[in-house]
Amino acid sequence: MKKIKSVTIIGTWRKAKALPAKKWAEQVGQLIAEQGLELISGAGTGISELVVNSYRRHGGKKYTTYLVAPKYMKIVGEKLGPRPDKIIQTKQDYPGRNLTMAKKTELAIALTGNMGVLEEIIFNAKDYNHPVIVIDGYPITDMVKALPNLKKQVKIISNIRSLQNILAKY
Repeated sequence: MKKIKSVTIIGTWRKAKALPAKKWAEQVGQLIAEQGLELISGAGTGISELVVNSYRRHGGKKYTTYLVAPKYMKIVGEKLGPRPDKIIQTKQDYPGRNLTMAKKTELAIALTGNMGVLEEIIFNAKDYNHPVIVIDGYPITDMVKALPNLKKQVKIISNIRSLQNILAKY
């Protein structure tokens, strides 16, 4: 297996929808920081914000964000979350940005979300054959399970120890 240097977090950008996954997000951020990995996300609100804040509190060193064109963020009301170390402005809409981000991903972790997150999982797992981990217990898990070919490529986990073990392999 190839040694990974970064982990991409995908999940809902809506803060209220992210709150039920706060404990998981904090554990994931801590683990990524402890592994010394770069953290990558979209604009950094919702799930990303929770993960980034934990990542920073636990000594995470490099956080990169991929942004859509400002007009698309404005249309949906998304804002830039915690200050990233590096901003990559794609000038694309959400699907275009998601595809661009997936090209650069080494490993993705999905935590909550719906159709947009499913799209990112598909880009990562199917289009680029990247390892994808989905945290069980959220609607996105049911979507992945409903697609048998996708389910074969995605690792669904239900505890932080499983995530630690997977990251240790890389």
